[in-house]
Amino acid sequence: MTAEPAIRAYSYDNGRRLSQVIDSATNLTEEYTWNADNTLATIHGGSYAREFGYIEGAKLATAAGRGNC
Repeated sequence: MTAEPAIRAYSYDNGRRLSQVIDSATNLTEEYTWNADNTLATIHGGSYAREFGYIEGAKLATAAGRGNC
């Protein structure tokens, strides 16, 4: 018995930034949001969420979340 290949569909917003990933093997959907300066703001997927905070120069300062990913 062979495993089904993982098939992922990727969507992008008008700024050409990743906005959604759908994994057909796990039925998991992840959604990505972005700040005005093109830094990643959040990732939401199933039972988890991650939020990112930045300091001057777009340097990652905080990463907080709930759930397991």
